[in-house]
Amino acid sequence: MGGQQRLTAGRSAVQRVTGRRRRGNQRGNPRRGVRPGALGPPQGDSGSATPLMLGMVLCLLLLSVGVIAAGSVVLAKQNLQSACDAAASAVAGQLTPDQINGGRLTDLDDRLATELHRRRSGGDVTGAATELSVRARCQARSEVAFGGLFGNPTVGISVDAVGNLTRS
Repeated sequence: MGGQQRLTAGRSAVQRVTGRRRRGNQRGNPRRGVRPGALGPPQGDSGSATPLMLGMVLCLLLLSVGVIAAGSVVLAKQNLQSACDAAASAVAGQLTPDQINGGRLTDLDDRLATELHRRRSGGDVTGAATELSVRARCQARSEVAFGGLFGNPTVGISVDAVGNLTRS
């Protein structure tokens, strides 16, 4: 009986019942039963931040390209609006109400186109005149920054402008 006691005295209760050693650190660490790496960085997740960061950078890059493309369209529309306003005002400054009322105004579109092309390198313009104003509709195609990435390298822009006649 004394020999039996001595063989089982160094064993834990689990070892006595199952005949196997307990899981845990085999070197006698007091943190028995704690899985390796539980208190430190996870063992199988190393490098998992890299794909997440690449995805975020890609999304931000795509968003930046979209903002630049939209900004270039807005800028082109502002430039066309400015040129169309100037053309309508210039033609309205050249006309008198007698020319409009008398029906002698047959070259309004030509005058507007000439003024528009003096201020901008391209575009089409149509116009109409009333007793007090000249209305112009200007249309142009403009290149879009990074437009090829979105499938549309150019976009059509249309603006309206009004030039008031000066009374003399």
